Amino acid sequence: MNKNNQPQLSMLSLPQKLKELVLKWREEGYKDATEKTKRLLDFWFNEDHELTDGTEFKFWRAQREAIEALIYCYEILKSRSLYELVQQLDAHIPVDPASDKWPKYAFKMATGSGKTMVMAMAVVWAYFNDYTKSFLLIAPNLIVLDRLGTDFIDGKIFKKFPLIPAEWQGNF
Repeated sequence: MNKNNQPQLSMLSLPQKLKELVLKWREEGYKDATEKTKRLLDFWFNEDHELTDGTEFKFWRAQREAIEALIYCYEILKSRSLYELVQQLDAHIPVDPASDKWPKYAFKMATGSGKTMVMAMAVVWAYFNDYTKSFLLIAPNLIVLDRLGTDFIDGKIFKKFPLIPAEWQGNF
């Protein structure tokens, strides 16, 4: 209870509900996702990958959960705002629809959990599904900006890591 004797609203209801729905969606084989989305998810998480130096590469659980949640919100729920998402998931958090005018997708991930890779996966997913061909990465400071530049300038991250299925390589 807060000082006005009203129950405290928790932001935790939204991610918990979303996590449960996404897990069920995964178990159902990504029902209602586009064929391109299904191909990417299968490629990223069910196929074996080897880097150019011969080392095995696997995406991390946190990366999988983040990209699946993004795709689920955008492609399956078709939520384009936090207000819409809260309504769809019947989450009890206050969101002013008048101020929630722009699509925003964010994921809270720990340091070192692979946020840059999730950004790259989101770019690949959006690009191949024709949701957009233009991308803007925003960094909170110069250190992060430099790190993003190292990965994204000249598409280095897309060449170094298994982000794009071989049959799509010439189309990116």
